[in-house]
Amino acid sequence: MASDILGNRRTQIMARGYLEALARDSRETVILVTLNQKSRTITYVEVVDGSQSVRFSVPVGSVRPIYSTAAGRVLLAFAPKEFRDGYLKAEKLRQLTPDTPTDLKALRKRLEELPAKGYDISLGDTVEDVGGLSAPIRDPDGNVAVALLLTGPLSRIKRDLQRLIPMVQDTAAKLSGEYTQTYRAIP
Repeated sequence: MASDILGNRRTQIMARGYLEALARDSRETVILVTLNQKSRTITYVEVVDGSQSVRFSVPVGSVRPIYSTAAGRVLLAFAPKEFRDGYLKAEKLRQLTPDTPTDLKALRKRLEELPAKGYDISLGDTVEDVGGLSAPIRDPDGNVAVALLLTGPLSRIKRDLQRLIPMVQDTAAKLSGEYTQTYRAIP
């Protein structure tokens, strides 16, 4: 379903409006992220840069590890159990920064708790001095189709975290609702 959602131009246009609104309101970069199970990575499929002079900027198509990113962990937490277990068994958790999570037991616990929490945070986990927070976007069947990621300089993300979490969760919920309406309306 995720590829169907992202492949639908109408849906991409609809998502872009929500991403732009969140980027405008937060002034931080907002990214739509998908999981590529075959390559065991995540891909940034839509990016709206924030308006701050100092910001995190990344091109569409950028690829990142799953375990070290907030969006990757969101997608992994909601991925089919077989994929998640196989990924965790095979993936070497490399230290990308001093804050990269490399303890497998702690990562498993984090992934187990994530669905109830509803979001994940990265504080310099993949790129030093960059923070982010991510929430799941569900398809009409209730599966997590993509993840919404808001990212920026670590100092601002830390400072504004309590304000940004509900903004990201609200936007992800609205996108989930829009996807459900769009795809239930298509015969």
